[in-house]
Amino acid sequence: MALWAVTWLCVLSALHLTPPTDSVEQLTWVRSIEWGYHKHPPLPTMMIWPLVQLFGIHEWVVSAAGALVICGALVISWRLVRELAGSHFAALAMLGSLSITYYSGRLDF
Repeated sequence: MALWAVTWLCVLSALHLTPPTDSVEQLTWVRSIEWGYHKHPPLPTMMIWPLVQLFGIHEWVVSAAGALVICGALVISWRLVRELAGSHFAALAMLGSLSITYYSGRLDF
């Protein structure tokens, strides 16, 4: 999964000349943490705040945070399916999830 996330981040970074509007908004809002914003709840901004403190305000920080959240959700879903249906179905579910570009096609959000 780490290889998948790194590969997609590199591909998306090479293909996009400008960051998406949502990434720019997050980088603007992270300068002053609030309890809510006119367009989004505060959780995504609060999640990237520690990363911005460590690495600075860069668009790749938002992309990396998105990749980490997606990978975490995929691990949780894999473990759930493994517990409910076994390892074989968990592997098939993971392959299916990784094939849905909604999850992987836009890590730069």
